[in-house]
Amino acid sequence: MRKQDSLFDINGKAKTEENVYVIADDSNSARLGPSHKHTPSNTTESIYEMDPLARQSYVRIILNMISKEAKRQYGKNNVKLKENRLTIKGVEYTDQNLYSLPNCLRPENVAIKETEQVVFFYGPATYLSNFSYTPFKIGSLTFISSEQYIQHQKAMYFRDTRSAKAIMTLHDPIEIKRKGDSIIGLDQQKWVRVCQEQITPGIIAKFQQCQPACDALLATGTKDLAYANATDHLYGIGLSIRDPCILDKKKWGMNVMGNILKNVRKKCM
Repeated sequence: MRKQDSLFDINGKAKTEENVYVIADDSNSARLGPSHKHTPSNTTESIYEMDPLARQSYVRIILNMISKEAKRQYGKNNVKLKENRLTIKGVEYTDQNLYSLPNCLRPENVAIKETEQVVFFYGPATYLSNFSYTPFKIGSLTFISSEQYIQHQKAMYFRDTRSAKAIMTLHDPIEIKRKGDSIIGLDQQKWVRVCQEQITPGIIAKFQQCQPACDALLATGTKDLAYANATDHLYGIGLSIRDPCILDKKKWGMNVMGNILKNVRKKCM
């Protein structure tokens, strides 16, 4: 299996898509992969080509992830994070020089843990994550991430149009998720039953309209996929990517996202 694609190019710059294609109405049955028209996979743009608000949010989230891993490896006293500037043992890092981070702290390596049977993923530095910046369109709406689609879809399902509109104005995936968790009329038990059916079209659209994302998904081969979020037992496995019990599937949550991605991967092949 080849190395996982990430949201960053070899210079540590964020990759984004230059063009967005509208998903077909029969998206659930659409076949992904080389036969479908995609944006060229070698299209890369600086993180500064993102919307400024989105850029700030994504840099903050990614540096925070790196900061946590750096503290684990180098000790809390050797790591400081302030205003999107990360200092590790006296060396300062921003989105401009992520490529110079130690290999173990590169965004794509912090976001992915791979075994012989499973690919664990977490955070916006990997295309597998719902937080990744991968704009796509469904109908007249453009979503900046599958997380935005999921929370918008959830608000619409429970007929909270005000929250749905508010979600479309947000740029920070954490804020988007927080807004989705507070929609009026939310019935969590009911959402658990219907969420996979409700959100799958958006996940398909993301990978259909973003070739690098589709490539990253294909790079996982036939391995199991697990969203390693310690606080999410619905979409994820309820364990962090560094949890020593992560290989024990008996301790996993529902892992809805991992299961959806495996189904979408079959369409990519």
